[in-house]
Amino acid sequence: MKAGQTTCPQQPDQTPDPARCFAVFFTSGSTGLPKPITKTLEQIESEVTIQDPLWSPMISPSARVVGLVSHQHIYGLIFRVIWPVMSGRIFTADPAPFWEMMQGDLKDGDVLITSPAHLKNLHPGLADIPPPSLIFLSGGPLDYKHAQATRDMFGTCPIEIYGSTETGGIAYRRQTSTETDWTPLPGVTPRLNVKGCLAVQAPHIAKADWYQTEDKADIEPTSGKFRLLGRADRIVKIEGKRVSLSSVEQHLIASDLVSEAVVLLPDENDRRLGAIVVLSDAGLARHKELGTFRMGRLLRRQIAEFEEDAALPQRWRFVDQIPTDSQGKRPLHLLRAVFEQRPTEPDILETVQTDDQVALKLRLREDLIYFVGHFPDMPILPGVTQLHWATSYASSMFGTPETTSEVSQLKFRKPILPGHVVNLEMRLDTSRLKVKFRYFSDSDGDLSSGILKYDGDAA
Repeated sequence: MKAGQTTCPQQPDQTPDPARCFAVFFTSGSTGLPKPITKTLEQIESEVTIQDPLWSPMISPSARVVGLVSHQHIYGLIFRVIWPVMSGRIFTADPAPFWEMMQGDLKDGDVLITSPAHLKNLHPGLADIPPPSLIFLSGGPLDYKHAQATRDMFGTCPIEIYGSTETGGIAYRRQTSTETDWTPLPGVTPRLNVKGCLAVQAPHIAKADWYQTEDKADIEPTSGKFRLLGRADRIVKIEGKRVSLSSVEQHLIASDLVSEAVVLLPDENDRRLGAIVVLSDAGLARHKELGTFRMGRLLRRQIAEFEEDAALPQRWRFVDQIPTDSQGKRPLHLLRAVFEQRPTEPDILETVQTDDQVALKLRLREDLIYFVGHFPDMPILPGVTQLHWATSYASSMFGTPETTSEVSQLKFRKPILPGHVVNLEMRLDTSRLKVKFRYFSDSDGDLSSGILKYDGDAA
């Protein structure tokens, strides 16, 4: 956020007109390009006025407002600075972007202003801090699992604020179940347009005008509560077909193997869908068993029950957490950066397996990390990489140990080059103490071979 030009009077004995005082926030949106959003002090004060009666009865007069988010974000400015000033509460001046920077200073009953990224990165030491009275977050989605983990650790379910830089706060919820709807803030009226997208009206948003969002929703007519159904503008064309990225994400998250997922086009010039996935505990176990390629194929088969072929991701990245910026949002440029990382595994085009033999057909992409610097003018696949793949795939397919006690009869006959399609054949010895492997191609014959040997106890 940058402060905009202000027309507030400069004389100290004059009260500034809130409608003429404003700040300009620069939001990156999804592209990373700055977009200026002007907010008047009148709008900000109006939002605080409608929210304060909701939360103040749950907070002791001595409670402090402690921020883990920056005041340069509109949510951080309103909750960390403007709200405590208007309500006469103590607040910490400097944000503590990491739990470790503030957990030793917390007092019983403090109010925490956090982001989804903070609540997805709880650590056991936080169980010993004085319990907060309320925890707020905004700026991105929080899944039910992490909402409950927060409640279990701190004794209070976090309050999520839904809105945007353009609108300010629209609604709130505390996820007591996976079906918790959003409740509009006092004075906020919701409705749907002909495309099923949410529009809202409130004094702090657009006064008497309606503000149209791109969020699809379902509104309960009596209460006005609503459920968000994904972004209407997250539609892409692949192979001439319209594909809803939100729909593909929802089908992925419905799998018991997946905790979180984001689906996108990693590159405007490459119309193959990509998926960034955080696996569940069950998913991590399957990924260890199957490897990246086969895990992606498994998830594709699950999605295929609901989506057409054009909507099935072809590029997969399995990560510990979805990339976010400092405000907990997921800008497109950060998500695309995940796919710019060079792959470490070949594409497995075909797998044929029996009890004691496996045949893999591998395509060696030119951007494999192992071709970098080996060698600059004539890249070839290093022998150590060939050995590593043989050991890793043998472990995945046969259940052999991930490390060997000895490698014998190792021979490298011909170089393996970028872009080549090669075959890896592995045969398990009946004693389960060794695996014979060889790389070969249809055109060049044998490329390399060797025997992996294992300790008897390990095997």
